[in-house]
Amino acid sequence: MKLSLKQIDNFAETYCKENGIGFTRSQDPNTVCFYSLEKNEVVVPDTQFFQENCPQSCINDVIYFCHTVIHELSHSTMPILERTSFYEGMNKNEARAFEECVAEMSAYYFMTKNKLYSNENKIQSISYIANWLETFHLDDKKAEQKLQQIKEKVNEVVELLDFYISFVSEEDD
Repeated sequence: MKLSLKQIDNFAETYCKENGIGFTRSQDPNTVCFYSLEKNEVVVPDTQFFQENCPQSCINDVIYFCHTVIHELSHSTMPILERTSFYEGMNKNEARAFEECVAEMSAYYFMTKNKLYSNENKIQSISYIANWLETFHLDDKKAEQKLQQIKEKVNEVVELLDFYISFVSEEDD
């Protein structure tokens, strides 16, 4: 499915609205996409502003915008899918690393599944995941267990996001 900036923006807004999550479009030049657990809010740059200020490194602003929004929406599933209790017993760095891996792997899987990725984007995403995985300092067996736990959470996230993306239509373009 080829998606436009407007379709991704509409998808994100609908997903947030349906799940009681705040959704803000910012025109502040310093704003990056982020999810605030404290406010239960996703903040994204306004699509027009985003197109004008897309980082030089991105190959395609639709891909970059979509990836970033999906990453942040993945974070927003934490309370919906009750992932916060999963982090009990982890120290703060481990919990953050696990959550970043879930969000990035969810974005990677979603983007790949929907054929929205370039090779450069894949490499950046894999590198991001690898950097966070290093936080755990695990041997191979424990790393395999951790990756299995991450995979389970990623499947939950992507299933939820796929449900909402199915409502995006060509008319939104």
